[in-house]
Amino acid sequence: MKPLPHNIEAERSVLGACFLNTSAVQDIKDILAPEMFYRSDYQKVYGAILKIARKGGTIDPVTVGHELKAKIDLMPIMEATPSSADIEHHALIVYEMYRRRQSIVDLTKAIETCYSGDLDEVAEISGRVSVMGLATRAERPISEVCHEILDDIETGQKVGVVGLHTGIEALDEATGGFLGGELVTVAARTSVGKTAFAVGVAIENGVHRLVPTGIMTMEMSERQIAARLIAQRSRTSLHDIRTNRVRYKESELKKVLRAVAEIANSQLIINDRSMGIADVCIKARDWKRKKGIKLLCVDQLSRIPLPKSDNKVQGLELIINRLKDLARELDIVVMLLMQLNRDSAKEKSQKLHHLAWSSEGENTSDIVLLLDRDLESPTDEALIKIAKNREGEIKTIPVVFNKSWAGFENVTFKPAY
Repeated sequence: MKPLPHNIEAERSVLGACFLNTSAVQDIKDILAPEMFYRSDYQKVYGAILKIARKGGTIDPVTVGHELKAKIDLMPIMEATPSSADIEHHALIVYEMYRRRQSIVDLTKAIETCYSGDLDEVAEISGRVSVMGLATRAERPISEVCHEILDDIETGQKVGVVGLHTGIEALDEATGGFLGGELVTVAARTSVGKTAFAVGVAIENGVHRLVPTGIMTMEMSERQIAARLIAQRSRTSLHDIRTNRVRYKESELKKVLRAVAEIANSQLIINDRSMGIADVCIKARDWKRKKGIKLLCVDQLSRIPLPKSDNKVQGLELIINRLKDLARELDIVVMLLMQLNRDSAKEKSQKLHHLAWSSEGENTSDIVLLLDRDLESPTDEALIKIAKNREGEIKTIPVVFNKSWAGFENVTFKPAY
């Protein structure tokens, strides 16, 4: 049987470089974890090196031997490395070999699952193999994480809104922006403006701020989404764009042409084909690997085909949990659009328990936004209610919904400081 991929020389070079230069560990600690080494004794040596480095100690055969509390011949390691200059290059070789080994394990499991298992599981495994390592890094001690937060407080470039913006200033002020790893649920009754809100957030990030942004729409075609993007960006009547009447309005046509040019050069990606949750995850990982997306808009929950489960509620709960896991895995914001149930129309204000089909959206989401406006009212008044916010305020924000170009916008807003 052919041995699994490995490169012992590269592993020795990495460890030897750590002995030659203690500070070199800082260059590779986020690339390699101990289990990524092929040899079990090298896994132990690297684990000991990381522990010593975290304590601020000196890395040498004596300190490593003391940390290991076991006898390991370190001379081959010491003799194999004349310099620590190439440590990062050698670490990447070790990492590549680890990825190859894990791919073999996962693909073997996928082949076995093909015979009798769930095809969604096969797709999920295959997708994981294609982008393995996106979120892999060594565990860090809590002291290091706390000091990282302190460094941001003392020297961070951003103050106030530190995450992704929505374009609604009062909302950004209340949430601090959406952060990587968060699942943001946006819910409303039919035709209130869930897609319009998501399009606005996509424009704010993908067009205005050039943040790589993905839109997966199972509700509308890519042409419909593109028309909404153009209408919102140009502040031009969506109806005029869809019916081609804008060609007869010179000033509006100029705005449309400018908007098209901006969107064409933006960081937006759109996929409008129907996908199950496994395919959604695979596509998101592919976009993360190729485009570096930081925001993923999924429109909408009820349009994602249900995985195999005993009932609809359990299927939806599985989808919501997978999307939350995806946000954490890829360190991106996942914005999920969701319907409110019919009971919400009978009450004056929407609440968390009006989320359709499942309470899992409430439990799993980091932020829940409920959109509301009177569809029969001639006014443009609307509300965005922050119904859940794990790290910020719960409040209701008045906004304006422009019916012409189908989008939300600010009312007069003054920061509290």
